[in-house]
Amino acid sequence: MCIMSKIFSVFLLLIAISCVQVEDVVKDNDDYRYAVSSGKLIKTIRLYGGDGNCSYEWNYSYDENGRVASVDLSPYHFDYEYSEGFLNSISGITGFEWSLKYDQSDRLEKYALYFEDENVMELTFAYSCDRLSECQIDGFETFSRVSYTWDDGNMAERSFQDGVSHQYFYSDIIDNFNVPVPYLTNVFYGIQLIDPLLSGYTGSRNLASKIKIVNGNDGEAIFKEIRYERNAENDIIRIEVEGGAIYEIDYYT
Repeated sequence: MCIMSKIFSVFLLLIAISCVQVEDVVKDNDDYRYAVSSGKLIKTIRLYGGDGNCSYEWNYSYDENGRVASVDLSPYHFDYEYSEGFLNSISGITGFEWSLKYDQSDRLEKYALYFEDENVMELTFAYSCDRLSECQIDGFETFSRVSYTWDDGNMAERSFQDGVSHQYFYSDIIDNFNVPVPYLTNVFYGIQLIDPLLSGYTGSRNLASKIKIVNGNDGEAIFKEIRYERNAENDIIRIEVEGGAIYEIDYYT
């Protein structure tokens, strides 16, 4: 979720923050280097739990510029508005309104949620060497801080105040999904009403292959492998996270 947005195109909320350009690491005509080889836009993402039931279904629509115009997540609905190329507000759920503020380097600085004009949550972002280094979360009568470290264009670790950390290991697949996969390697945890574009965004160059979750109390570690399946067009259509979570992805034709 390193949120360094220069131009909000198809990726919307933010663009990749890596100092290394994707073009520098992608081999010509090597379809398996990309998550999506066909260039198609994601239509639907479904998340299934360990019991086999669909827990969430995100349905995406786009404007004439290929930017996300809305996301349906029953019973919720998110509408996205842009100004001068930047995403500047989110709405769609009765009584709730979102506001985004950028710093002088066009990076997301504040992400605020309001209910009937009262501020109920605010995320404040700090950067180091143009990469997200810290997120401060105020709201819902809580306060927390999350810190991030990076390695070669990918988020290597996020650490929480209570000592819990998530460490990420990466495949050689370039993450060119036009929208982030919600909660796959999300940089927040347990925060409600974070919109689907932010809840899945990391800004990492590659797709993760494994997550290591370290308990802050006893140091016990849990590993979760991530596996990807493709269709005949070499687009990823299924993501399986060890422990039961399965994503299914449909594309616009």
